[in-house]
Amino acid sequence: MIQIDQWLSILNKTFEDLEFPPLYRVFQATTYFNDELQIWYETTKHEINNDWSSFCDRLKQY
Repeated sequence: MIQIDQWLSILNKTFEDLEFPPLYRVFQATTYFNDELQIWYETTKHEINNDWSSFCDRLKQY
């Protein structure tokens, strides 16, 4: 199974390569979440405030 650090690294590289707008990165990443991670995101999204770095840091801590 892929580890979260590796998944975020791949996702970040893909976003950079495609010049994917930072404003949409958090939303796009959460579309791949299972139910457990969706619940986690719903409870922390106000703290993340759609910030990609904050999202990555919080997810790694989870």
